[in-house]
Amino acid sequence: MRRPPYLRWLVAGAVLLTGLAFESRGASTVLYPFADTPIPAGATAEGTIVWREIPSQMLPEWTGDVAGIVRTDIAANDPILPSQIGELLAPSDWWAVALPLPAPVTAGTHIRVVLADNTVVEGIALEGANDTGFELVGTVAFAASHAPLVAQAASNDALVVMIAADTPVATPDG
Repeated sequence: MRRPPYLRWLVAGAVLLTGLAFESRGASTVLYPFADTPIPAGATAEGTIVWREIPSQMLPEWTGDVAGIVRTDIAANDPILPSQIGELLAPSDWWAVALPLPAPVTAGTHIRVVLADNTVVEGIALEGANDTGFELVGTVAFAASHAPLVAQAASNDALVVMIAADTPVATPDG
């Protein structure tokens, strides 16, 4: 009578346990930023981010902080991709116009311009107000459909620039 094949049973059991351990281990996950609320193009993502676990390598990896200006509109609960955040302060299809600006305006400030016909147009400051010696002037981006109206009104001094009452005032010591 032959001895039972203990070695074969041992190898088969080891293969079975290894496969079971491999299948039951959790997939590696990473924390990824998602928009908690809709984020419009030109806004910052800070304060509107919720971090969720997703399988690793599912989306492009973040190498730094989620800081900067949102380049495209991001819907609530959508992932925030690295390509959607950058230094671009206004959407790429907007046009820039030089306007007289109040002192507290800095790059990224959302402003409203009231034209002579009472049309209200929203824009994003691409740079802060710079002193030209005569007045404070800065560059503001507007949607392509509104930029010609604002440029014409600016050339005729027929507009008023408004900023939010809670816009922080820049101080000399930062």
